[in-house]
Amino acid sequence: LDKIFGRNVNVSVEIKSVSLLNRNTASVRFATTTRRDNSSTIDNWVAVIKFRYTSTPLKNEWRFDNPLGFQVTEYRRDQESAPTAGNLQ
Repeated sequence: LDKIFGRNVNVSVEIKSVSLLNRNTASVRFATTTRRDNSSTIDNWVAVIKFRYTSTPLKNEWRFDNPLGFQVTEYRRDQESAPTAGNLQ
């Protein structure tokens, strides 16, 4: 992320909701807050994610991070509304 935003930028993500559309597709609403110097920008997004669970053998160190073998096979992210700018207090 340093190459995209620079070293003095922090981007955080807040998941707003997850709705299953069918057994392998979900709609995820989320917000990103980008903090740079004394300002911040909030962007609202909606993503449609197709996923699967795989039984492919995993390295032991990966099992702690993803014990069910969850894999995103494709996704699309669209901005839900215009960015909101604000000042950090």
